[in-house]
Amino acid sequence: MIDLSLKILKKIEKEGEVKLSVISSLLPKIYGDHRDFYPFASLITQGLVEDSLVKKDEPDKNPEYTSLKLQVLAWKLFATSSGDYKATYKGVTWSCKEKLSDHLYSLTGKGYLYLNEDRSKKFEKRFTFLIAIFSAIFASTVTYFLGKI
Repeated sequence: MIDLSLKILKKIEKEGEVKLSVISSLLPKIYGDHRDFYPFASLITQGLVEDSLVKKDEPDKNPEYTSLKLQVLAWKLFATSSGDYKATYKGVTWSCKEKLSDHLYSLTGKGYLYLNEDRSKKFEKRFTFLIAIFSAIFASTVTYFLGKI
């Protein structure tokens, strides 16, 4: 799921703003319902992706509220990913003056920082691996030449 989340974040970073229909096409359709949208919904609830249709004054402190918000958000994303101007799922209706599947999502500052941190960690791992290889080669070369003396 982390690879999928990174794929979504990198796509949004590359394009600036991405339509819900495009993000929906990136998600594997394992269940064929709202559960397929949980990875993307969690990116929104963690504050990595900006959703302008979500109220900002909601109380995020309560863990029960956050999990409920995640579930309802997954419902909304599933329903609106293929909806035109009005979508209904599990008794909840979403409507808008613009086409729902064309709703745009963008990265937040936290999202950009997360991607930069991920790139830094990957660079550090590669650098450490190269240093380890260089150290092993250097040590074996020195040992070889010291054995010849």
